[in-house]
Amino acid sequence: MASLPVLVLNSGSSSIKFSVYEAGNGQRTRLFEGAVDGIGTDLGKFWIKDAAGKKLVDQTPSLPTRAVAFKMVADALNSDQFPTPAAIGHRTVCGGPTVRENQLITPRLIDEIDSYAALAPLHTPIAVYIMREALKLFPGIPNFAVLDTYFHRTLPEVATHMPIPAEYVAMGVRRYGYHGISYESIVYQLQPRVPEKLIVAHLGNGSSISAIRNGVCRTRRWRSPPPAASSAARAPATSIPAS
Repeated sequence: MASLPVLVLNSGSSSIKFSVYEAGNGQRTRLFEGAVDGIGTDLGKFWIKDAAGKKLVDQTPSLPTRAVAFKMVADALNSDQFPTPAAIGHRTVCGGPTVRENQLITPRLIDEIDSYAALAPLHTPIAVYIMREALKLFPGIPNFAVLDTYFHRTLPEVATHMPIPAEYVAMGVRRYGYHGISYESIVYQLQPRVPEKLIVAHLGNGSSISAIRNGVCRTRRWRSPPPAASSAARAPATSIPAS
């Protein structure tokens, strides 16, 4: 059986979470998982567990910067203790109106995603930093941007528009849909018996609800900005946000 270890990176404002999966011959088996938490503090945590839950790395380092944090991850995963990844996937919250497909990461693509960082200010800056660093610290290994917004690409056009001036629409402000990787995973796990009509809630620090029909996203509601109906003489009638 051909081995195909895949490293998956999920970066946040103060943490980097990661897993290594064996994806050879269509498998999807988690080999290791870990995280660096507390970036920007002296009270950091860095751990890696194997598939049985045994801790292989358990440290409490000072993590003054994201550079220090990600180098710890790269140094550990580049050691003989772990398989060299054949590919790296980066969770990417939003690529803006121009990056709509999951794709191979290049310096030009990183710049394009970075240009719309204001659409996901807590996630995109560290994500694009890690993309750039991964190209350097894992040389020769293909990196891929995996978009939260990709699952929502089937949203009807009318559902993507907000009641805002056209100049903001031209800047890329619209409803993109978020947490799409989570929704896609749920649909995948329900195979082969995905209900024709499905409502799924993703609840956490960021929350959203999606209506899914035949495995395809049709509508979504996100906590902020909340969907609203415009009115000429009163404030928008806002639906109750997910929380």
